[in-house]
Amino acid sequence: MTVKYSKHQRIALTTLYYPLTVHGKFNSKWGHAVDCGLHTGEYSVTYADMFDQVTSIDAVITPEAHENLGRFEHVNLISHCLYSSTGDEVTFYKPENDPALGSLYKSFLFHNLDDITSQTNLIEHKLTTTKIDDIIDTPVDYLKTDLEGADGEAILGAIEVISKYRPTVVTDMHNKLIAKILNNLGYKKHHHTQEEWCKDAIYLPQLSEIK
Repeated sequence: MTVKYSKHQRIALTTLYYPLTVHGKFNSKWGHAVDCGLHTGEYSVTYADMFDQVTSIDAVITPEAHENLGRFEHVNLISHCLYSSTGDEVTFYKPENDPALGSLYKSFLFHNLDDITSQTNLIEHKLTTTKIDDIIDTPVDYLKTDLEGADGEAILGAIEVISKYRPTVVTDMHNKLIAKILNNLGYKKHHHTQEEWCKDAIYLPQLSEIK
């Protein structure tokens, strides 16, 4: 029986698997993946099948993520509000009708919510920010961020980790700040023909660095 996928499903699957294919071709280190922004944890589940260790981080962990990831002994599921600095007091917003979505920025949520009425039904979480650099102290091979508008801030807070461990970085395709930071760190954006389906940018360290 042929399985038919909707366009949304094809985008989701390509955005998950295509960067892993690129990573396998050009970097091919499978020790530790860091997954920032979990929703229900589907990406971390896949990473758990491929990497020896997975660190899964989100500001507010959903019950679905707890259920999906709790069965893996090598997945470290932790709650941190990722940002460019540690110790800032912020408000994190989650739509009541779409608990998998959440952001530090109301404007980002308003732009992306399908149901315009849910704009007024936001659950506010008072949180303290943390840098990735203050969380991760072991080698990282693959770093993915999907932080609903805060990816640039998170990458700013991960400069030490990226500089030291040189992971493949999978992140917001359209963020010019991220491109500038990673270019300055000696990364190259992987240009591919899958942009209709893969909605993340893939950044690789210089190939001469990869052993």
